[in-house]
Amino acid sequence: SGYLSAQQFRNMVIFLTSRLKDYDKADKFIEEYKTRLEPNVQISNYYFCKSVVEFNKKNWDLALESLSKVLAYDEFLKFQLDGLRLRIYYEKEFLINIQSSIDSAYHFLKNSKKSLEKYKTYYKSFLNYYKKLVLYKERPDKINIGLLMRKITNDEKVALKAWLIEKLEEIK
Repeated sequence: SGYLSAQQFRNMVIFLTSRLKDYDKADKFIEEYKTRLEPNVQISNYYFCKSVVEFNKKNWDLALESLSKVLAYDEFLKFQLDGLRLRIYYEKEFLINIQSSIDSAYHFLKNSKKSLEKYKTYYKSFLNYYKKLVLYKERPDKINIGLLMRKITNDEKVALKAWLIEKLEEIK
C-alpha cells in the first residue's frame, strides 16, 4: 500500500524512548514519518507516540494530555493505550482512576477477538502483576515484593515487564 505500518511507527518510538532514551530522535521521527501512515490513523498514532515520549521523559501531565486525543481504532492499539494510561495513573497516584481502568481493561480483554490471544495473555499477566504492584505501593511487603519480582522475571509472557520490575525495585 506504500504506507508505513502504524505498529512499526509506534514500535520505533517506543524503542527510541524506552531503550535508547533518545527523546529528540523520537520527536524527529514522529514529525518526519507521521504523514507516511495511512491518513485515517495518523492522528491517533501521532498523539499516542507523543504521549510515549512525554511518559518516558516523566512529563506525566503532557503524556496524559496527548493520550486523551488518541482513538483506539484497533484492539492492539487499545492494549498499548491502556498499558500506557495505567502506567501514567500509577506515576501520578490516581488510585480511583487505576481501579476503574483495571476493571475496564479486564472487561475489554474478556470481549476482545480470539485472533489476539497471544497479546491477551501478555496483557492479562501485566494487569495481574500491576494490581499487585499497586497493592504493594500502598502497603510495602519486602518479602512478597521480592517473590513477585522473581515471578515477573521468570514469566516469559508479560507485557511491560521492565517497567513492572523497575517500579517494584523502587518500593522494595
